Amino acid sequence: MKKNDNFCKNQHVNVEKRDHETIIYIVGDFDNATTPMVHECCKTIQKDDGAKRIVLDLKDAGRVDSSAFACIINYIKEHKGSAAEISVANLPDRAAELLHILKIEKIIHATRASSHPPDSARPREEKNA
Repeated sequence: MKKNDNFCKNQHVNVEKRDHETIIYIVGDFDNATTPMVHECCKTIQKDDGAKRIVLDLKDAGRVDSSAFACIINYIKEHKGSAAEISVANLPDRAAELLHILKIEKIIHATRASSHPPDSARPREEKNA
């Protein structure tokens, strides 16, 4: 059993490993109270498992505040060049608005929970003549 098997699994965080990708499911609020644990979990997974990509899945997250984004940016800054790529999936709409207000969309790659493919990616309906 690896060190992170116990450290990263609790009532706020669940971990799923897939090849060189690790998904961290945040359960409950992703805020000032939980960001230190998530940050340490990311570092531990990258160091112990050599994950090349970490996805923070917020499907089951409650409130997501600016400290969550600070946590992600700090991880990126601390491990620049050596860290796993980190991204956010299922970002709640309100948190996506905050990401936009803070002007950090280029730093944190995130997909919204309610995202739809752009019009150009949708199949076109053929009109019958």
